[in-house]
Formats: sequence, C-alpha cells, structure tokens
Amino acid sequence: MYADGSRQALDIERVGTIVGEACAGLQDVSESAIIDEALKNLYNGVTEHELSTSLVITARTMIEQEPNYSSAAARLLLDNLRAEGLSFLNVADSATQGDMETYYPQALKSFISRGIELELLAPNLAEYDLDMLGEALLPERDLQFSYLGLQTLYDRYFIHSDETRFELPQLFFMRVAMGLATREDD
Repeated sequence: MYADGSRQALDIERVGTIVGEACAGLQDVSESAIIDEALKNLYNGVTEHELSTSLVITARTMIEQEPNYSSAAARLLLDNLRAEGLSFLNVADSATQGDMETYYPQALKSFISRGIELELLAPNLAEYDLDMLGEALLPERDLQFSYLGLQTLYDRYFIHSDETRFELPQLFFMRVAMGLATREDD
C-alpha cells in the first residue's frame, strides 16, 4: 500500500534488487535469508515504508550471527533514506544505489535550494558551483557505513523539515565541507 492509500502487488523484483545491492560484496551475508525472514512478517495491505523497515529490522537482527549484516542493514536503511530525501526534494520517488550517480548531482542543487527556502541553510551556499560539486559526489561512499553509524547520522545530524529527513549522506558531508570552505579564497 502506498502513502496515498492506493494498493499495488508486492514488487518482489525491486525487493530482490534492493537486498541484492545491500549484500553485494559482503561475505557470509545471505540475500535470501533477509528476504525470507522479512516476508514472514508481512501482511496484506503492508505499506512500502513498512516493507522497507521490515527489511532493515530483519538484517539488523542478524548482526549477532554475522557482523557483516551491519553493513547490509545500513544499506537497506539507505534505501529508506533515499526514498524519504529524494521524494522531499522532488528528484525521484525512490532510487537504487546504482541510480545515485545520476540523482546525487540533482539532489545537491535541490537540497541547497530547499534548505535555503526553509531557512535551514545559509543563503551563501547557493553561490558555490553546485554543478561541479554535484559531479564530485561519490555515491559508493554511502556503502561504507555500519548500521549504527548511519542511524546516528539520521537521528542526530541530517537536516529535516517536519520530521522528514531530506539530507542524504554525501549531501551531509558536502554541506559540512561547503560551510568550512566559505571563508576560503578559492
């Protein structure tokens, strides 16, 4: 079920893609174990957000068995963050990690604009060459987080408006760098 109340069949292919990306390159982490366990907890009428949360929680419970599930849980949490942030910024409704090479440059410009509009960011940040900075973002760095590290950034540091976090990890680091460089000549 979507946020607007409309219903759609479970897109198991997208679930497989998201979980596959979350497990890519991690040893002793099983895509099928995460999917199978998460699907056990679903019910008719489950929302997209509840499904995403179920995947994160499922991977999180497996961390005790294998520490690499912390990275998988972080990557699944990233899927939630991308949906929340990109939707708020009017960039996309959702995105896979592979899509972020295209979406991060757009998201940076929209993030700076919305942040200034909401009086959450200094207006001088719009003076930077946002196209150049957007192209410098490296989406693969999002994959370096542990679950606890990413959850801490989400809970404490990412900019939000009415409890909607619209700052993504690489936008956060770029915002900090831009703020630090404000008084630099070049």
